[in-house]
Amino acid sequence: MLKNILYFSFFSLLLSCGGQSYYDIDNEDDYDDYDYLDEEFEDIFVDEMDASSNLSTPIEADWELLISNEIAEDQIINFEGYLGRLPNTMYNSDNRELTLDVYERRNQIEGNKMRVDVVIGTTPGHVRSLPKDYEQSDLRVVCDQDIIAGVASHVRIQGEYGESSGTYYNYLDLKKIRILSDDFDESVFDEAVKLHNKVIDTEELDDVYSYMDCSLSLSSYMSDFSGKYTINIKQDDNKYTERAYVYIGNTAGKMEALPTSYSDKDFIIYDYLGNPHKGTEGKFRLYGTFNRLDVESKGVFTVEEFKKL
Repeated sequence: MLKNILYFSFFSLLLSCGGQSYYDIDNEDDYDDYDYLDEEFEDIFVDEMDASSNLSTPIEADWELLISNEIAEDQIINFEGYLGRLPNTMYNSDNRELTLDVYERRNQIEGNKMRVDVVIGTTPGHVRSLPKDYEQSDLRVVCDQDIIAGVASHVRIQGEYGESSGTYYNYLDLKKIRILSDDFDESVFDEAVKLHNKVIDTEELDDVYSYMDCSLSLSSYMSDFSGKYTINIKQDDNKYTERAYVYIGNTAGKMEALPTSYSDKDFIIYDYLGNPHKGTEGKFRLYGTFNRLDVESKGVFTVEEFKKL
């Protein structure tokens, strides 16, 4: 509507000035100029309307496209991903929305993501409000047919795209969300690179999806830091990584909380299928992301999934 008003107002200004015609009615060239301007601005207006119409037609976006900044601003898109953890979730300043981080992989907390603004409410396409002291289980996103999604849920999202200045995330205003099957697709493991010295020394591979084959152990002092533990790892492929972060829980990719007085028998981890294992028995392949830091250890590895070897 605003574009229509501006369009016709502009031509009203061209056609009249102080009550007098802007064009000399005795000069046929002025009529030709008017026709040219009319056609030119009509073409621009039609092009803008066509562009707006195209933006409202949803397009499918994979993760490479989502982060490429090649999508038009305000384009409606569909994509699939996993809801991130609540520590990465923020109330907007007016407390009417939550900003959720959505990742390509289950249990991912580093690397490429989409930040999705969701209005607080109780109907599909909204998110329930959080208590003041919230836990992971308090994230409740209302999907189609009133099905509830939470942390690590696999979802299909439709929303209005917005480009950010960041190189690893963009924004989306949520319009629709549907929960997908929780069946784990093992083919994602094929995308991981082996974490060795050369990978760690390559800055372009920061936050790369990687894996290590390790023996695991607990340290003499285990502290719960932001819902995760630091465990000791022993492996032969790089000289930098001696520890890894593991989030606490009893689902795939997590480890159980330790009692105040613990021993190796309390070290229970869950593989990518959700099966429990004693962490000190045998070797495991750890899948996750390595975040470079400018320190002697070079960085931090955060576990996403365990696989028993």
